[in-house]
Amino acid sequence: MKMAKVMLVDDEPEFTFIIRKILEKEGFEAVEAHNGREAL
Repeated sequence: MKMAKVMLVDDEPEFTFIIRKILEKEGFEAVEAHNGREAL
């Protein structure tokens, strides 16, 4: 079963790194963006 892809958007790289690691451990595919422009 394929898990959902999640995009994390926050200007604090440490926050997105930690959350991405947790999500990947749970089987999600996570990508990071560090501002709104990157997210778009």
